[in-house]
Amino acid sequence: MLTAVLDSTNILNQFLTTDNKVFTYTPTTELTKGAHTLSITVQDDQGVNTLASSSTFTVNPPTPPAAEFPWLIIIIIAIVIIIVVALLIYMRSQAYI
Repeated sequence: MLTAVLDSTNILNQFLTTDNKVFTYTPTTELTKGAHTLSITVQDDQGVNTLASSSTFTVNPPTPPAAEFPWLIIIIIAIVIIIVVALLIYMRSQAYI
């Protein structure tokens, strides 16, 4: 008999295999941040544990990068303002000629 437990929850019915030798498991929901424990136990026909393995791992999702100041947009706006002011000055000087 095989048991599979993730954080005190039986997940054996969620294991997939094609050859009964290699098993895969994909959580149905995202694991929360922090420590998690996966335990696998195999028992023989008499109920004696013949193999037991446990592993603890930590889920620590990366923090998103801090928002950068939009320098490119500010530079483009400044250039447009300079061009508009230069055109206004040029047009005004042409009006006096």
